[in-house]
Amino acid sequence: MPAPMTALTGSVVSPAPTVAAVTAPPARLPADAWVVTPRVGADWQAPRAPAWPGPVWFLFIYLAVITIIGKGPTYLGVPPFYWGEITLVALAAWIYGRSFLRLPGPRRRWPAMLTFLIVVFVAQGGVQMFLGYRRYREEAIRDSALWYYAAFFFIGGYVGAFPAWANLLWTRLQWVWLAALAWYALNDLTGNFLVFASPTIPWRGVPLLSSSGSELVQHVALAVFLLVLSPAGVRRLRFRGVVFALGILAGLYLVFTAPGRGVKVAVMVSFLVGFLASLGGRAPIWPFSRMFAAGSVVSLSVLLVAIYIGPQGLAASGRLDRFVDITENAGTARWRLVWWQRLHNAVQTRDPFYGVGFGESLSRYNPHLQADVGPWQVRSPHNVNVTIYARMGTVGAAIWGSILVFGLGGLIVAVRRNRNRFGVYTTERRKELTFWLVMLFATWVNATFGLLMEGPVLGVWFWFALGFAYARANGGDGVRPRLS
Repeated sequence: MPAPMTALTGSVVSPAPTVAAVTAPPARLPADAWVVTPRVGADWQAPRAPAWPGPVWFLFIYLAVITIIGKGPTYLGVPPFYWGEITLVALAAWIYGRSFLRLPGPRRRWPAMLTFLIVVFVAQGGVQMFLGYRRYREEAIRDSALWYYAAFFFIGGYVGAFPAWANLLWTRLQWVWLAALAWYALNDLTGNFLVFASPTIPWRGVPLLSSSGSELVQHVALAVFLLVLSPAGVRRLRFRGVVFALGILAGLYLVFTAPGRGVKVAVMVSFLVGFLASLGGRAPIWPFSRMFAAGSVVSLSVLLVAIYIGPQGLAASGRLDRFVDITENAGTARWRLVWWQRLHNAVQTRDPFYGVGFGESLSRYNPHLQADVGPWQVRSPHNVNVTIYARMGTVGAAIWGSILVFGLGGLIVAVRRNRNRFGVYTTERRKELTFWLVMLFATWVNATFGLLMEGPVLGVWFWFALGFAYARANGGDGVRPRLS
């Protein structure tokens, strides 16, 4: 049947597009660039997101547990293969199986230089672990978590490339961080009663619900940042105004009164980086009304506390005296500096290029810890950068520094430019990338002052978030595509 013609101009009138024609992506965009299709006609229905497969649920549960509770549950398993290692192997086998069976999925575009650096980092660590295993056995494997957790970068990149899975994961993780704030506040109010009331893990001798303070305080700070950022998942909360005010007040109080100084520096630096990187642009995420409300809540609370307890009480509550150690080279600051200097001397003496390797306890280079000969020694010098340098030498340290430059630096560029090859980010996607940028910076800075990324709670999170963030930054969804 020929197409109808108008009475006035005689031009051909295009027939009404069908549902299939409207929802299909334009030829110039890859198939994975479209996730949300426009609503056309009363008979149109939004496509339902596919359910998570079992391995993604397993991954989410693990991430939720280490975020809310912390280190204690990570010791579940058969030493030295704990829950984190089991998750890593299970997810890697699942991804390999899907690839082997050539199951359909979105096309992935890995960041070339960053991916290459991580592969080289893992390869060097693997060779050095093999060499150290012949002498140190299980200790070499345990120390190698420093590099093999980097495999979570590929797991994060794979899961993040599936828009339906990743969107749901991002939404649910927002609630996980808010739950971490509530859990930490509850423990603080009860004097850690819930932690000490939990059963003890026999092979580790710690309560199941125990944690490292610096790890959980960082997650509390990230929950505060989420409340101020207000992505879609947070906006779905009931009584959002009450949660907003109480959450920010409680979160900032818990961060301020935390004993660790490294986590406070990490929070300040990461918040500043995220805020400056995301200012302005075509998808503004900092409306004046929200910033004014958050600033008013914070300023009023600080003023009331300062009036109530006075300046000296404020300094004592915030443990600000610990920062004096840094300027006076005393206390634990001196303890760390002596250790780092001795490790540097050991690396330059034994092998400047590849360090002391994996398996040897680094506590033997600290005169304050030489008497620590138990099965759970303090094996790393409370600085992930120094640990990598000590175990992998200048070569490993150079690779690690390049990963930080291309990884964190590249994410700053993505947030600042506010676009990828498919188009300009939506406001929600830019909020998400800003959060991942803050989370990664906070983790790295925090781990520069503590024994954190050598373990699973922040080690797994850093590498997974890096891969997931780049998949989200380079994907075709979450952008305003160029249709002209």
